[in-house]
Amino acid sequence: MNKQTLINTLWMFVEKIVLVAGFFLIGAWLARYLGPGLTGQLTYLIAVYQVVQVIAKWGSESTLFRRVSKNPRSGSRCLQATGHSRVVILLLLACPIEIYFYCAKDETFFILSAAVAASALFSTLDVYAVYYNARLMSKYNTVINSYGLITTLALRTAVVTLMLKPLWLVLPIVVNSALPCLLRRRKYLRNHAVTLAEGDIKHYRRYFLHSGKHLVFSSLSIALYTQSQNFFIYHYAGSVQLGIYAVATVLATGTGALINPFITSCYASIYAETDSGRAKKRVGALLRWVTVLAATLNIMVIIASGFLIPKLYGAEFTLAREPLMILSIAATLSFMGSVTYRYIMHHSGFYYLSIKTVFSLVFSIAITGYLVKEYGITGAAWAAVTTELVSLTVLNYFFKQRAVLKMHLFTLRGR
Repeated sequence: MNKQTLINTLWMFVEKIVLVAGFFLIGAWLARYLGPGLTGQLTYLIAVYQVVQVIAKWGSESTLFRRVSKNPRSGSRCLQATGHSRVVILLLLACPIEIYFYCAKDETFFILSAAVAASALFSTLDVYAVYYNARLMSKYNTVINSYGLITTLALRTAVVTLMLKPLWLVLPIVVNSALPCLLRRRKYLRNHAVTLAEGDIKHYRRYFLHSGKHLVFSSLSIALYTQSQNFFIYHYAGSVQLGIYAVATVLATGTGALINPFITSCYASIYAETDSGRAKKRVGALLRWVTVLAATLNIMVIIASGFLIPKLYGAEFTLAREPLMILSIAATLSFMGSVTYRYIMHHSGFYYLSIKTVFSLVFSIAITGYLVKEYGITGAAWAAVTTELVSLTVLNYFFKQRAVLKMHLFTLRGR
């Protein structure tokens, strides 16, 4: 790894730590102020528009990253020519959703939904972050995202401190994505923008639609897979229970800020390994370390949760502790799944993973819908554990003559 790539990686790591820490602290304070009901409504709205965003981006992040990395000028043309297409797709999806919310929900819900929709619009347009990462200029993303985070923190602090109505959250919701997007766009237009011919616009829009149609389905399956629990809980149990479950999820998955960079850094050498036997041994050793690390950190979170939840979130969220204990198991299985996922990628199993994602989605929706309807948020937590376990084991064991099963057995036996 050369010096520039190493520095870029460190800046990306710092950015993730800053964002996760800020998100956790701001989220805890805000959830305490809003209570479980409004927290659940916001969680639901964010889940809706995360799915909308995935469709509106149409796989452009992966496409742009690859194109900018190979040819910056061509990547710039693609970035500039496809912004209109992303906006049109988002508006076509958001308008009917907002009309439904206007007719079916109360005023507060509708206004907050409009704010989340506006935030999703800026996030969809903000492919400039992808451009700077691909150009090994992630320092700018870190600095700009920090500006956005600090501004959002200040606005949310003002809302809580001054005891303003929840509708004032419209400002930090929009600013959270609008400010970084506008700052990156300004810098891009000053230093990196290119002139587009009419033929370029048509060419790159066709390229955008063609190249993204394969990627968007996989991304959509993943988005629905991760957000389906929120939809079912909101439908069957209500916004209060969803707010409580959201806190449990944040605490259970927060250890990923440490574990995911560890997995990524270790896999750099594994991807370079050409001998499959040595690769299996390295992955097996990494899987053992990840399992122990994740289990240890999650046990610490569970022990501390008896103090953290009432202290940070308030007494109304104390019911989050039970699903947190269960979700900690799911989180550990998920981190193990991340290692296994990369092992399959090492063997070029991209098509297998796309098929597996669809089966995981169908299984998750079926079991989550039933368990949430019968057992509420506790059922949702057990559904997460079951889905992660099946995804880690059964759905992986059909790959390449049981290569994953053999790697898991090696992990358990050490030989």
